[in-house]
Amino acid sequence: MTTTSGHDANAQQNQRAESLATRRTEGSIAKGAAKQQPGPAVSWKRNLAVMWLAQVVCVIGFSFVFPFTPLFVQELGIKDPARAAFWAGLSGSAMGLTMFLSGPIWGVLADRFGRKRNVVRAMFGGAILVALTGLSGNVYQLTALRLVTGIASGVFAPAMALVASTSPKEKIALNVGALQSAMFVGSTVGPLMGGFLAEAVGYRGAFYAAGVVIGLAGLLVLVFARENFQRPLDAGPVFRIQVFTDIWSLVTSRELAPLLAMMFVVQVSPNLMSTVLPVLLDTFAPGSGATATGVAFGILGVAGAAGAYGAGRLNGRFRLNRIMTVACVGAGACYLPFMFVDSIPLLYLFLAVGGVFQGTLISSASGLVGLAMPVEKQGTGFGALQSVSAAAFGFGPLAGGTIATMTGLRSVFLVQAAGLFVAAALVVMLLRNRARVAEPALAGGAAESVTRN
Repeated sequence: MTTTSGHDANAQQNQRAESLATRRTEGSIAKGAAKQQPGPAVSWKRNLAVMWLAQVVCVIGFSFVFPFTPLFVQELGIKDPARAAFWAGLSGSAMGLTMFLSGPIWGVLADRFGRKRNVVRAMFGGAILVALTGLSGNVYQLTALRLVTGIASGVFAPAMALVASTSPKEKIALNVGALQSAMFVGSTVGPLMGGFLAEAVGYRGAFYAAGVVIGLAGLLVLVFARENFQRPLDAGPVFRIQVFTDIWSLVTSRELAPLLAMMFVVQVSPNLMSTVLPVLLDTFAPGSGATATGVAFGILGVAGAAGAYGAGRLNGRFRLNRIMTVACVGAGACYLPFMFVDSIPLLYLFLAVGGVFQGTLISSASGLVGLAMPVEKQGTGFGALQSVSAAAFGFGPLAGGTIATMTGLRSVFLVQAAGLFVAAALVVMLLRNRARVAEPALAGGAAESVTRN
């Protein structure tokens, strides 16, 4: 009897223990599931509007300094125009190099900790460092600060990823395209405002103002942007070797590598003249170089936006490779006259027509890159695009400044035109079959969009 009672007591204890363990397990599962439950629905329309406005404001701030950086270098003691163009190019290249190297790392952190946090980090970091650049005492400090700015900033990729991650699947392409238009608007208004502001408050004051403007963009995102980011529960170490091998596999794939190479060539071209044009215009209108350059970059931005819109209208009628070929040749032909033009209005005219071709070219190339990205690789793809853009941003000014130092300011435009003609040949050779594959996808996507709407 005692033995039976002991067995019953042990059985009851075991049963209670199993019941307690089951409740604990169920509680853990429920708690884990709760972590994976999505939060309140995010309005993608509101998010797109906020990010579009923030991107415009941010690009305005960063592009404030474009018109007068070579002139600021001269104020720092480098009086020779060619050497000033070289140092301006070197400082820009330092920023581009660090943006290129840090882009994938910030992408990994965004996937781990949230895309909104990454955008806010980039904007506030860029605001502080751009403002500090106004305190530069020599070209070495200027170059060092631009280098660190490249590490801390890099807004384009996380902003694109944030918009894409909060958009319905059928709206991702449309919304990413809308965000790209913000860059055209910002790059149009920014240099124009920066040129006038530099003459009103000085080059250093313009850097301080640029930092404030970029900070306002970060504040917009911090207060009004929304993201229901769910951190992966099965995440391993932040910097795994597999992460970097996956990135390398994508960017070297047969689908993406030729397109990224084309994007590099296409984006290097306008950056070649970024350090030369301000110095050249200052020789036309001494003392008003910053304003004249601001107007020039403003014209280039408006023309580029018009060309990008026109490319979207042409995509359904002509093959993308044909559009890109014509745009390359047209842009190169428009930059050749810069070698002998001595009139600001005539230079503006050629710049406007060349800008239309340039906008058409970049828009068409971006469309092909977007078609080549698998949906599950969007973050990696945007990071690759940012690295390519940063590489072009870094290499272009340095190459332009070096060419100007060695062979003169005007020779840069000859190299620029020749590069675009070479790009036209590369489009014909590398992208002939790619455009034929892309067209059905574009047509199918358009038909699907019409059906849904």
